[in-house]
Amino acid sequence: MDTSLLSRMSSFGVLVLEIVSGERKSFRRRENVEYLLSYAWKSWREGTGSNLIDPRMGTNSRSEEVMR
Repeated sequence: MDTSLLSRMSSFGVLVLEIVSGERKSFRRRENVEYLLSYAWKSWREGTGSNLIDPRMGTNSRSEEVMR
C-alpha cells in the first residue's frame, strides 16, 4: 500500500476514536497523561473496549455496533 494512503487511514482511525471516546489524542486520566491509541489497544486486549464509548453518546447507542 501507498505510504500516503496508510497515513490517511491511520489519521481517520484516530479521528473515529476521538469522536467515539470524546477524548483527544492525548488526555489526562487521573494524574497521568494517556495516549488514546495506547489506551484503546489496552482496553481492547483487556476486553473493556466498551469503556471507550463516551457516555454523552447516550444509552441508545449500541455498544456492539460502536465496537465494530
